[in-house]
Amino acid sequence: MIGTGYFDALEEFLKNPGRGPKVPIFAAQISMDIGQKEDGSFNEDEASLKKSLLKEFPQMEDYKFEKIKWGPHPVLHLCTKVDGERLNSTWIGH
Repeated sequence: MIGTGYFDALEEFLKNPGRGPKVPIFAAQISMDIGQKEDGSFNEDEASLKKSLLKEFPQMEDYKFEKIKWGPHPVLHLCTKVDGERLNSTWIGH
């Protein structure tokens, strides 16, 4: 994982990912469970992705998925709240 922001907040978040970070952080990693199909769509639908995220973040609420393009790249964006704090997750295809 690559991160930027307050390093101690990132470390604390990584040790206890079920709670949101105390300050904004930016973290990027290669996702091993979400991939891209030949047609450019992602291999996870929103319902199964929500189900797997709720296992990790049971306090997730007010979620919204958005499918957009970043140039030629497909993007799946999730905006939600965890413990009352906004959490954004984005998957970018090639």
